[in-house]
Amino acid sequence: LSDFGEKVGNDTIFYLLNDISLTESDCKKMLPIGYNSSYGFKYIFEGNNHTISGFTVPDNSVNTTVNKQYSGLFGYISSEGTVRNLHITHAKTIDNPTYSYIGILAGLNYGKIYHCSVDSSSIELSNAENIYVQAFICGRNRGNIVSCFATNSSIKTGNDTRVGAIAGDATGYILNCYAYKNTFTEQSDASIGGIVGSGGSKSLVISNCCASHNTSYTNFGAIIGLSFKVTTIDHVFYNKGDLYYINSNPNIDRYYTYDRNYYVNGKHISTYLNEWIDSIGATSYPDIEFKKWSTDSIVLPVFQ
Repeated sequence: LSDFGEKVGNDTIFYLLNDISLTESDCKKMLPIGYNSSYGFKYIFEGNNHTISGFTVPDNSVNTTVNKQYSGLFGYISSEGTVRNLHITHAKTIDNPTYSYIGILAGLNYGKIYHCSVDSSSIELSNAENIYVQAFICGRNRGNIVSCFATNSSIKTGNDTRVGAIAGDATGYILNCYAYKNTFTEQSDASIGGIVGSGGSKSLVISNCCASHNTSYTNFGAIIGLSFKVTTIDHVFYNKGDLYYINSNPNIDRYYTYDRNYYVNGKHISTYLNEWIDSIGATSYPDIEFKKWSTDSIVLPVFQ
């Protein structure tokens, strides 16, 4: 694979040069990029802000001799790997997969997912009993997800499943992300979050994120479904409901419910989000480039 990339210092970079439109027939011939821990993606994928449309998450029928627990465009992103500036729209799943971790963009991430999005996509499974986590950006996150968003998409959950718009379950960092107008069809014992379905046994930081949802769910938290003591939630915004579904005393600071005009205390939420980037973002995460938020005061804030 590295033969097709450009060597830049110690990095190998793969560039997407055009938008791509895929059919389900195309995708049935595919394997996820980095389909398990032995073959994790350890390079840089530069999407150049191009869009992949019509992607269908491949099933396990392709090359059944290898162990594939993770499914998405990228199955397993290693700690050295980075996926950035990539957008996916009108994606879906093939029914009845045998994966444990499903994300439209990535099944599992130990690396970095920066400036990516999923829009108008669906994870709809008639048999979701063996699926542990589902999400639009990343099924299970153990790295960093920064300045990403998921919008206008839907998930049909399984029993005892961890489901979120940005990550199904997560440790690491979820920073400067948003999730709007996504829907979830819940089953018993599912944990559903507007941003993250569930935290984990190691540290998780969710900060400077915004969520909007239109439906109330039994097992739903506006930002996170299931939170643990090692979860830190700071400077987040949502339109209604409870911040979390189940709370095990996470560190929570500065969480706000905005009004129908997207204001908090007389100030549009985009102002708060950009102020965080210029202050805490710049000092606490100096090596990360955050996307700034639009300042149109009559709509939900999106990235510039």
